Amino acid sequence: MQLVVQQRFAFLKDPVFIDGLYLHTPRRIEALAYAFVTACLFYPIFERRARLRLEADRQ
Repeated sequence: MQLVVQQRFAFLKDPVFIDGLYLHTPRRIEALAYAFVTACLFYPIFERRARLRLEADRQ
């Protein structure tokens, strides 16, 4: 389980992704953090739905 969590959050630590962002205020940094966390919460839901759909299409 820990490995799955680390893989999902790996993009947050990727310098290629983060270095292109220029947030000048703490409020914008906080907003981006909320957006990242929200995306990480919804990702497993979308992933599960896609897997279920693929499984249903195979049958």
